[in-house]
Amino acid sequence: MLQTRGCRVPGCKTKHRRHYCRLCGDEDSDHWASECTHPGSFTLYHQTDLPSGQAIASGRNMKRGTGGIVGGGIYFAASEQITMGKAHHRGCMIEARVYLGNILQVSALWPGQYTFDSLTGSGYDSVHVIGMPTGDEYIVYSQEQVRLRKIRDMATGREIPINHK
Repeated sequence: MLQTRGCRVPGCKTKHRRHYCRLCGDEDSDHWASECTHPGSFTLYHQTDLPSGQAIASGRNMKRGTGGIVGGGIYFAASEQITMGKAHHRGCMIEARVYLGNILQVSALWPGQYTFDSLTGSGYDSVHVIGMPTGDEYIVYSQEQVRLRKIRDMATGREIPINHK
């Protein structure tokens, strides 16, 4: 009798043979995207207002904005503290595992404007803006590169449950 192997991710309740990690692209993954340790994947932070944080938690993804120093993307910082000098909206802290992949490093003095298509067309997955007085920024242009880990109401310190569909 031929035995079929199931999903290798501990605790996965989905009935499938293979688990796809949307951060590293492993088609037979042994880990959740939120725990991805692929070399191009990092834990980064984003701050927004509470209603937006709650909407992100209920929808489970982040959408790119319409503007920013390097165009409409999803902007992150390396720490919660760094978001304090960057955020346009405050009150909710998002911790995410972000796949940066092949990073285009640009100076804050001459950053340029990018889109998902222009970036991937040049062989890059993300932009790293260096030399900003408020600290470096990391920008991705696809929500598929972001896996939410924690969302916290900064006024109360309570974690907002993420709807894992």
